[in-house]
Parts: sequence; C-alpha cells; structure tokens
Amino acid sequence: MKKALVILLALVALYAIAIFVSCVVGSMPPVPLTEYRMSSIERRIREYARIHHRPPHELSDDLPGAEGGFYLFHGPFDDGWGRDIVYTVKQDGMVSLSSFGKDGKPGGTGLDEDIVVEFEITCEGDSSGKK
Repeated sequence: MKKALVILLALVALYAIAIFVSCVVGSMPPVPLTEYRMSSIERRIREYARIHHRPPHELSDDLPGAEGGFYLFHGPFDDGWGRDIVYTVKQDGMVSLSSFGKDGKPGGTGLDEDIVVEFEITCEGDSSGKK
C-alpha cells in the first residue's frame, strides 16, 4: 500500500511538472521559443551522433528523447511561428539549424531576422566547436 502511494505521488508530481513546462513553453514569445527548440534539437542531434557516429539524415522522431536522455522537448521541429526549422549538414561536419523569422524569408531585421545555430559534429559524435 505504501509503495502504491509513493508511485501515485510520483506520477502526480510528474504530471504537475509537465503542466508547468507546457504553460511556460506555450507562453513563450516566438524568438525565445525558437531558440529553446533549436537548443534542444542541437542536444538531441549531438546525442544521436554520439550513438551512431554520424549526424542524422533528417530531423525526425528517431532523435533521442526520453530513451536517450531526459529532454523536456521532444518536438515538433518547428520555429516559434509554426514553420519547419531548416536542418543542413555540410561535408565538413558543420550542422546548421535555421529559422527565417516571422516573415519566413531569408534575411530581415527585427522579428524577421533569421535565427541560425551552427555547430560541429566530429566523426565520433563529439562537439568540437560552436559558432
């Protein structure tokens, strides 16, 4: 009986945390939300590369989530304006995550400014630098 109560309290606590995170993320303005999602995607790409010794071919639900480490963000792979985050991997191992801002077009200023995160994945899946 005591074990069941502990499990129930743990589930209630996890549910409360999930609701809190949902409220915080759901109320974020588009730019910080995009930056938060890109940061989480970067961590998941690095974890994938560590496991598979290469970056993923595309963003998908195959990226590590709860099974590969605890991440509060498991998708979607879109920016704060609801458009897909652009994922590219160059021959030299540089990975780029891009959002074209509010207007959805390359370039721009203010809220229309592009948000770009670049980082390097070595063949071992280690990060050796970040731009």
